[in-house]
Amino acid sequence: MMVAKRQLILALVTSAFGALLLVYGAKGVLLERAQKSWPRTDGIVRSVQITWSDGKNGRLWCPEWRYEYSVDDRRYFNRKRATKALLTGRQRLIA
Repeated sequence: MMVAKRQLILALVTSAFGALLLVYGAKGVLLERAQKSWPRTDGIVRSVQITWSDGKNGRLWCPEWRYEYSVDDRRYFNRKRATKALLTGRQRLIA
């Protein structure tokens, strides 16, 4: 009886996790579809720099850029930083 109860709990937990992944994936698909109808505009990159931080795999080098754009005569400014490192300190750049 105890084994059957454990299997039922495992099945419920696995199903709940799968349902959460399905909802998260559906949200991404819906957002991507909505973005296709957003207005398009040109932007200007104002600056780019390479930032770094020390991580468990060595130093991580990441680009960060600042940009601006206008929509309906309103100017917007933002900055983005790459979420994944370009190169770690343990790798060598091959030119």
